Parts: sequence; C-alpha cells; structure tokens
Amino acid sequence: MSNSKKKPRVLLNWDTTRKDLWEPFLAMKDEVDFVVIWGAIDENPWHPFPQVSFADYKSPYKLLDDVQPDRILFFNINAFTHIGLNLAAKNRGIPTYIMHHAIFHSDLIERNREKEKEGVESKAEGSVNPNTVQFYLSALRPKNILQVRKYLWFMWLRRRRERTLALEKCVFDGRLPTRYINLSPHNAILNIKVDHIKKLDKFIFIGHPFFDSILQSLNNQVGKVALKEDPYYLLIDFPNDENVVIFRKMGAERKRKFYQNLSTLARKKGRRLKIKLHPRGYFSEHNYQDDNIDLIREADMAALIHHADKVLSFFSTLIVPAIYHKGYCHIIYTGDDRKFQDELVELGVATKLDAYDFDESDLEKGLEVNKESENFRIFIERYLYYTDGKASQRLKELLAGQ
Repeated sequence: MSNSKKKPRVLLNWDTTRKDLWEPFLAMKDEVDFVVIWGAIDENPWHPFPQVSFADYKSPYKLLDDVQPDRILFFNINAFTHIGLNLAAKNRGIPTYIMHHAIFHSDLIERNREKEKEGVESKAEGSVNPNTVQFYLSALRPKNILQVRKYLWFMWLRRRRERTLALEKCVFDGRLPTRYINLSPHNAILNIKVDHIKKLDKFIFIGHPFFDSILQSLNNQVGKVALKEDPYYLLIDFPNDENVVIFRKMGAERKRKFYQNLSTLARKKGRRLKIKLHPRGYFSEHNYQDDNIDLIREADMAALIHHADKVLSFFSTLIVPAIYHKGYCHIIYTGDDRKFQDELVELGVATKLDAYDFDESDLEKGLEVNKESENFRIFIERYLYYTDGKASQRLKELLAGQ
C-alpha cells in the first residue's frame, strides 16, 4: 500500500461501529490520507477510507511496511495488538497518539477496583489467539530489552485483572503513545493516573472535536426563542444493553418503571418525552415507548437541546453541550455514582434526581443560571476548553504536521 500522495498518511485505529465519532475525520479527508484498522473489515463502513485488519498480519512491522503511515492515531492502547503496533511504530520512529473520545471519569480506577471486588467488571476471558500472541511478541527488538519483563507480565496480568486496572498496574514505554491528544487538563486526569504521568508535556489540548458541529449550531441559536408548540422534555439515555454494567445493575424492570414515571410527569405538564437513544442501544428490546414518548435515533442534537423545556441525562457526554447552552441539566442518579456527575452538581450547573424516587417537585426545582459566574467558567475550562467549534481544525493541523 504505497503512499504516493503528498497528503500525510495516518493509520487510524478507531471504532467503526460509532457513526457519531467519525465527523472530525470526514471533515479532513481531503487533507489527510487515512487508513482504518479496527476489528474485522466492515463491509458497510461509516467512512470512505481503505481498511486493513490485524487478523491479516502476524507482525506489526509487516503492517507498517504495507500501510507506510506517517503517524498512528489510536482509540486506546490497551490490547495486545495495539501495544505491539505501538511499540513497533516507536521502534521505527513513527509518532503515535491516543485521542480522547468522551468525557473521562477521573475516579474510574477507584470505581473499577470496587467493581472488580464485586465481580461486575469483566476480565479478559478465553484463550488468546496464537496470531495475536505472535503479533504482540514480534514487536520486541533488542533495543527493548529493558521492557521485556513488564511486556511479558502484562500478558499474564491482562487475563486476570479488569482492563484499566491491568494498565495502571503495569506501565512500560511500549504501551504509551508518543503524545496524548485530549480535551483539557481536567479530562486528562484519568490518563495521568493510569499511565503514572508526572508532567503534562506529552499532552496536546484541542477541545472536543466531536462537539464541533453541535457547538457551532448552538452558538448560532443564542438569542433565538425556543419553539413553544409541541413542548417536550429531552432525556439523553444510556444504552439498554446487557453488556453495559449500569444497565445490568439497574435492571430492565427498574429502567422501565423509570421511563413510565418520567413520561407520566411530563404528560401532567403537557409535555412529550423525547428519548435520545445511545447509538449502542438503538434497537434494544428494552427500549420503552408509550403514546407520550418519542424515541430518537439520528437527530439534530443542537435543535433538540435548544427547543427542549428540560434536559435530563444520566452521564452522557452530551450533558456538556446541553449545560453550555441551557446553563444547567437534570442528572439522573442510579446508585452508580460518577465523579463527573458530582462535579457538575458541585459547580451548580446540574441537579441530581434519584432514578427510583422522584416526583413532580423534583423536576420543578430550578437553578440560578449565571453564565458569567466563576463556576460556569470552570465548567467551560474543564469540559469544553474551547467553545469555537474548531477542535477538528486543531486536530487536522496536528495530524497533517502543519
């Protein structure tokens, strides 16, 4: 796969199942030559880029020979194939990056330790594919001699510990990127903890590229009156997926009762309930709908937020643009506390509802919205960093070497 074009070539290890995470790369397709590597090659991808598969290679060096990337951008470096490719690239002097794709919970390590004790956080199961082992081990070169012990220990550790805890326990250069591309210093706290980072000199802060379109649209909505016909509450949901820990803990029956209660309260106020489904749960059998509920899949999120009477959510990243525009959000507490939720409440930009015990008065609790306050400035600094909707431009300049 020769690189005859003048455009820089980036090998992109990115989640091909999430259409919502492809917008920045589609926006720069004329300036950057992307080659995608994820799982199996997708026959109907969300993107127009050529694809390769780890399964077709027993050596990361052969993969690099074929693709000839100038840079590699990882979704995460936490699997044997990722680490093998990362080490091989660094051995060849090819810069590697991890880019954030969400709001990270700064207390994830502590929470996962508790969940591991409870037996609800998954460990790697089954045997490792021999080709994966060969790919991983073949990345090692004599210059990596000081890493070999931890490199091999990680193979053992990853099979016995939850993924984040295994990473935090075993830090070595082969699994660390050259640079981290992140939203903000606050959002980098998890990376700093997991990878035992002492200084921020390896971090590049660009804002939130996946918010560019919605931020630009919301900025254009400022001063415009929201529509009053067909008023509604907007719920930004989490996926009703048995593989999602919080859904398993909440349970299908309690989730259904939550929907019913919220729909009833909305109806009493003459409001419909629009539920923005998470992409991972678009067609779940546990999605609930009655004659006052609209289930939303693809949507203009800026318009949905702008025209909503109230915005409610659990812990979706979309809380951030909702608060940015509305000044506040109602956060739904399920008993599975998230640091992110608590931080928003502490800043005074959110109120918390008990998913199992809330009534009309809870929904009517108002917040004093002051976008000029110090707390709102801190909210912007932590969770948006830039509000200009140009994070993708900053990312393009980085990937294109401008």
